[in-house]
Amino acid sequence: MIEQPNRPSPGTNDFLDRPTFAVGYFSADECSRIRELSTSLVTTEGGITDKRALDSHVRSSTICWMTPSSDSQWIYEKLWMAVEEVNRHYQFEILGIREVQVARYYAEDFYDWHLDIGKTDTSTRKLSLSVQLTDPNDYEGGEFVLRDYQNERPVKEIGSVIVFPSYLSHRVNRVTTGERWSLVAWVHGPPFR
Repeated sequence: MIEQPNRPSPGTNDFLDRPTFAVGYFSADECSRIRELSTSLVTTEGGITDKRALDSHVRSSTICWMTPSSDSQWIYEKLWMAVEEVNRHYQFEILGIREVQVARYYAEDFYDWHLDIGKTDTSTRKLSLSVQLTDPNDYEGGEFVLRDYQNERPVKEIGSVIVFPSYLSHRVNRVTTGERWSLVAWVHGPPFR
């Protein structure tokens, strides 16, 4: 790197390629409330990040979008508290959470390797959050996996949150029995530069 004279070194950030975990961040009752709230929302097939296009070779799931309302504002507020805490490590310029998605994976459902950042409205995603809404005894398979993360640790405890940079490749393994619910949110900010 060629540095300009009289400019401080930018330093390093060793968190840019790793997730952050919060086990049991949401209580089992809160997870149940989120699932119940989502049952009154319009559901669709899960799409692919960039164009919200459908491709059953890449993703098979059912989703709904949860916008802020008097019933769901507490979810956004609790997620934002987690974001403020973990962003001390990532140090990204962030503005807020624009959307929350509740995904439901039945037996044989999955989401293959993908990034959460892309073109158009996904280009400003900085951090991704995934909340485990299902008791791990209610399904098998369905592990959330980050590619190249050395200390691979499936997050299956109900209420647990994983936060990671949106440019990290990840997937949800095929659910073999039962059903898995998760809440996913993205933190937006100015484009990376």
